[in-house]
Amino acid sequence: MPKLRCLWIDDCPLLQVLMYGIFNLISLKVLTLSKCKKLKHPPSRDVMQWLTKLWSLQIKGCPYFKESCINLSMVQDFSSSSN
Repeated sequence: MPKLRCLWIDDCPLLQVLMYGIFNLISLKVLTLSKCKKLKHPPSRDVMQWLTKLWSLQIKGCPYFKESCINLSMVQDFSSSSN
């Protein structure tokens, strides 16, 4: 899916990590993760470097994610909330 521009992952209570396959989404501009209660690990720096067009990363209702966030300075619009 190299032309996918927006991805919304919602209400996946068992999701713990985003796999390396996400780096194939080279046109991805917006990534939203919502209500993924067990998501603990953000994409690695190696994966994030492939997402050169990503400008918005929204994290909502993923309480463990915020504790392990890496530096996401390459994302223009990054927000995180536990609600």
